[in-house]
Amino acid sequence: MHLVARLLALTILAITGSANAATWFAGEFLGVGVGPGAIAKGGAVTATATGTDAPYWNPAGLASTLHSAFAFEHAERFSGIVSHDVLSAAVPVHAGALGITVFRGAIDGIIYADSTILADPTAPLSSRNMPDPTKTRTFSNADYTLYLAYGRRLTKSFDLGVSTKLVRRTLDRTDAFGYGVDIGVRWNASPSFLVGVTARDITTTRVSWDNGRTDVVKPTIHIGGAYLRSIDNLSSTVTISAESVYGVTDAGYAGLAPWKVLRENNPATFGAEYEWRDMLAVRVGTQDLRGLLGPGSSRLTAGIGIRAPMPWIENISRIGFDLSWAKHALNDSFRLGTSIEL
Repeated sequence: MHLVARLLALTILAITGSANAATWFAGEFLGVGVGPGAIAKGGAVTATATGTDAPYWNPAGLASTLHSAFAFEHAERFSGIVSHDVLSAAVPVHAGALGITVFRGAIDGIIYADSTILADPTAPLSSRNMPDPTKTRTFSNADYTLYLAYGRRLTKSFDLGVSTKLVRRTLDRTDAFGYGVDIGVRWNASPSFLVGVTARDITTTRVSWDNGRTDVVKPTIHIGGAYLRSIDNLSSTVTISAESVYGVTDAGYAGLAPWKVLRENNPATFGAEYEWRDMLAVRVGTQDLRGLLGPGSSRLTAGIGIRAPMPWIENISRIGFDLSWAKHALNDSFRLGTSIEL
């Protein structure tokens, strides 16, 4: 099964790297998400993302950054086939905050093999004619993305943010470079209700390979809302959030009509979080609301987060740990992250 999953992953990578013929898959590497806390809530965080999560999900969330924070995340997805590392920081500056996120996702140690390395190149592959290990070599397929973001409060109720991303992709001995721009806004309608909108790849992100091909990542609009309810006698807060994605697809423009939310071209996500004393958080969600409400894979998510004050360590306010789980057809995926707040 491990070998089948690896072959399937490599097939997907081959499709995504073929550029012009597969614009639908061109931005898949940009859509894996960051932050175990956000993933545990199904990625339905466009309205609530703040701090180190904001550069990726909604740069407008940086406007609420009051203290510097740093976060690191690691995962080995699909039985360890795909490694995933993220380093993020958010720093308040005059009239706003700066954010930076560095992402690396890769399949390392891929064995390059063709008929020339068989023990007998003139005969077909068989149990008696296997590849000669002395003739094989390994390579990596890696994606690197750097997000540079800035967010600030425009009015008492509205925040605005911009995130520029620089992309580098490698596939064996082939490289690609590109850049894109995301713009986010957040409406703080009340202390209990938030609305967030992020226009990703608004300039149309083009990733150009050195073999002359170009991947085109088309614009998408992520619209989300969140309801927050304080439970004072338990010193707790409950957050319920949901969102949908709209934009250009190979089948045409998916549209902004609310009745299309649960159609195939408009992925919808849902998340919920219970937080106690800003120290312990329990999260659940789904990355596919259609699957939860009807036939199909529900792609459930869940996770836990812990924040511990550090009064005995100078210049460090608290440290946190987050763990998320996501159900997937290939294999369940876990992510572990740590954060430091100054």
